[in-house]
Amino acid sequence: MYTWAIVAATVDAAVGAIVIPTGRGHTITRCAKTHGNRAAGGEFDDISEANIRLWRRQKIRLEALPRSKLAQRGQASAYPELERQLVE
Repeated sequence: MYTWAIVAATVDAAVGAIVIPTGRGHTITRCAKTHGNRAAGGEFDDISEANIRLWRRQKIRLEALPRSKLAQRGQASAYPELERQLVE
């Protein structure tokens, strides 16, 4: 077996899904790059191979997030100038 750290995951009660910090996602995708998606999924608490494929496709976007962030929720404002004026 591989000598990787166990993933610290939490369960999002609202969705019923396992939530993994971005930093762990990086670790899992690095393992997947060298050993394959299925092997990495089995090594890290049986994470779905489909999730690993998704994370590998979103690699650039995930690298921009803070490593402790759990998800990229919410959208950027369509009218940031207007919102600044409303706040003032």
